[in-house]
Amino acid sequence: MALGGTNRNADFGDCAHPHRPGLTPGGSSGGSAAAVAAGLCAIALGTDTMGSVRIPAAYCGVVGLKPSHETLGLDGVVPLSRLLDHLGFIARRVEDIEAVLRIAAPALPEPSIATRRWRLAVLDGLPALGASDEVVAAFDCGVRRIAEEKDVDCVTVRLDDLDLSASRRAGLLLCEAELHPMLAPLLGREPAVLPADLLAMMRYIEGRTAVHLGRALAQVAAAGERLDSLSAGFDAVLLPTAPQVAFRMDQPAPANQADFTAMANMNGAPAISLPLPVSDKHLPVGLQAIGRRGHDLALLQLAARLEAILDRIR
Repeated sequence: MALGGTNRNADFGDCAHPHRPGLTPGGSSGGSAAAVAAGLCAIALGTDTMGSVRIPAAYCGVVGLKPSHETLGLDGVVPLSRLLDHLGFIARRVEDIEAVLRIAAPALPEPSIATRRWRLAVLDGLPALGASDEVVAAFDCGVRRIAEEKDVDCVTVRLDDLDLSASRRAGLLLCEAELHPMLAPLLGREPAVLPADLLAMMRYIEGRTAVHLGRALAQVAAAGERLDSLSAGFDAVLLPTAPQVAFRMDQPAPANQADFTAMANMNGAPAISLPLPVSDKHLPVGLQAIGRRGHDLALLQLAARLEAILDRIR
């Protein structure tokens, strides 16, 4: 199953981190991110329901794009949550992402202004939202450099009124509810063939009620609306991709791993993860830029500008 944050696989073997053996490449599209980071391919596909393209990209030090919800179809993709599922791309540079997106979605509207002044919302209060010291340090350093540019205006914003963890848990409940009918024959006939963590998720949703699902839908909708209001008047919102860096494969995935990425699935906006400059002794950290729904190429134009700024401080 393409589900989970570690890429542990009892059937085929664990997917290794491309730079640090023993660490996870992230999930669930960790194989794609690891392959790109290791130089096995230039571009890879991924699926992203609450961050599964962007989180592996951040952990592996590459670029990961989740386009707007309507940009790419989901034909041939086994659904996890039709409301939240997105296809995405992973590559080493923004220009490669743009090239493949233009092929996959040739009718995307062009950005209205080729040369512009960028207005960016920068999320503040990261430690209170669960970001590690390592992530905060890399993010703050990158944002300071971005804010020095003459064509960029950075405005600090906060999300104190939104429980990111509650929104992420609500999204997961919707995924479990939609996945259960697909697995029902196995659950009734051979439950032991399912991985233990997946089986636990299916047993959990069996104990939920319509009221629980209604609350989850309301929470997901509220998170999407909050991101819409936060994004109003800005070209993008900047925040870390994940609250932490890659962790050991034999450790449980941090519960808050998708707290910073899930919102963009809930409002269908395009979001991209770029590698932040870190020293060789530190693990990769991702900078996430969330754009406005339907403005995918504008977000990539901004991402290319941010990439150029960050390249100068590597």
